[in-house]
Amino acid sequence: MSRTLRRLSLVASLLVAPASLATLAAVAPAHAAENASATGFLKERQTGLMKTLRASKPGPERAKKVNAELATFIDYDEMARASLGDEWGKRNDAERKQFTDLLRQLIEKNYTKRMDEMVDYEVDYKSEATNSGDTTVKTEAHNLKDRRAAAVLVDYVLRKKGAAYVIVDIIPEGSSYVKTYYKEFTKVLKKPAPDGGWDALIAKMNKKLKEP
Repeated sequence: MSRTLRRLSLVASLLVAPASLATLAAVAPAHAAENASATGFLKERQTGLMKTLRASKPGPERAKKVNAELATFIDYDEMARASLGDEWGKRNDAERKQFTDLLRQLIEKNYTKRMDEMVDYEVDYKSEATNSGDTTVKTEAHNLKDRRAAAVLVDYVLRKKGAAYVIVDIIPEGSSYVKTYYKEFTKVLKKPAPDGGWDALIAKMNKKLKEP
């Protein structure tokens, strides 16, 4: 994977950041998100994640809990489909499942690796706008320990699913997470074997998972 892709994976870990550290004592019930706006839904879920992070020490058990919470509002299936584009329709069910599982693990790995670095950030939820059925929530993250550090801008694209929402894309600093994945994966798929093609893509994803 490219340096750009790794950077986006790091910035995407801002999912852990709370709307404000002061809000941790007043976490809304999970069912409240069903009737919330996209912004309200995102804030509620992120605050819940931070509560989970602060309740236990880093390790496999905490990562398991965090990943389970992420799975309730990140649509890995949709991100996988969008990341493959036309290639998705060329793959059978087993291949789609394999790819989706690997993509999910890559996102979880980067999230777990970086989440402790992001607990000192607070997020301001600036605005939301709906276009073609999806709602983009614009956020601005600030480092609480270094006020001189530049703010990190991250947009979240949410889609209504049932009574709640799911995240279908993350756009740090104006660069779409899904589009970056699509560009990287397409580049590999278009190369001739053995360096390219489907098997090479799966091998590269597995290799990435084994890296520290």
